[in-house]
Amino acid sequence: GARQGILFKDGAQLETMGQVQAIAFDKTGTLTTGILQVSDLIPAPGVAADQVLQVAASLESYSEHPIAQAVVQAAHRQKLPLLPLQAVLAEVGQGIAGTLNGAPVRLGKPTFVMADTVAAPLPSALRQTSQQLEQAGKTVIWVDQHDQFLGLLAVADQVRPTAARLLDRLRPLGISATVMLTGDNDATAQTVAQSVGVDRVYANLLPEDKVSVIQQLQQQYRTVAMVGDGINDAPALAQAAVGIAMGGAGSDVALETADIVLMADRLEKLEQAIRIGKRSRRIIRQNIAIALTSIVLLMIANFLGELTLPAGVLGHEGSTLLVTLNGLRLLRG
Repeated sequence: GARQGILFKDGAQLETMGQVQAIAFDKTGTLTTGILQVSDLIPAPGVAADQVLQVAASLESYSEHPIAQAVVQAAHRQKLPLLPLQAVLAEVGQGIAGTLNGAPVRLGKPTFVMADTVAAPLPSALRQTSQQLEQAGKTVIWVDQHDQFLGLLAVADQVRPTAARLLDRLRPLGISATVMLTGDNDATAQTVAQSVGVDRVYANLLPEDKVSVIQQLQQQYRTVAMVGDGINDAPALAQAAVGIAMGGAGSDVALETADIVLMADRLEKLEQAIRIGKRSRRIIRQNIAIALTSIVLLMIANFLGELTLPAGVLGHEGSTLLVTLNGLRLLRG
């Protein structure tokens, strides 16, 4: 595995990997590259675009999420200074809120931005633009300041070029179902899912929702693997029979929780990990057969009085050598 850039933390997981029947994938950073950029900035009428980006970046500077980093980098490129905020609080899977000069500011999903602060409905023009951006596979973030919608930002990610090909190659390996899990809205999730060809899509998920989906899959399929890279994926990685983390872009929590790490951050290595697991299981069965056969033959020869001490030593140690050499076949390819 190490030769292939795959870290197996536990020998038991090597064997379990050969039994996987369903695989759940996180979207951002797993099926997509995770290299996010602000692609669209749509201010509300009467609001400057720089104001939207400045407020958004000031809030996102308190978050380590990939989307937050993309927004902050966009503000840096525009040379916009970050504003001092107070009482900043992030709600997992929803957004982030704080106060600016005593006025509340919020950023995130529409339901989160509207909660407890905005009496007016979402502007129809912005809502229509948001739907179009989501259908294009982009993640939309709404920005609100002191009960006024400032506008929205769209963050774009790219699907990994190897993702669709990988999913096609998994099916002949006995993978009955491929599932995508994401906290993004359904429109964005469906766009990505169609491009990579997963069997099922679960969108608008919180970390605990991902765990529930894994549990449902485990009731239907005997062995389920989860592939992810973020902090939000850690509970699902722990719940799955095999947790697999993307090593290059994975968070520390995900890497610590996972059983297997794809060190090169190359999703296509997942196929190789499954093949190694299946070959390991075959060789384990062969080695058990070799060992039991040699024991039975030695016992029969002993009961018939045909077994001398040198022959017994040769038969016992010879079977051990055969098992070892058979196991070393895994080093090929």
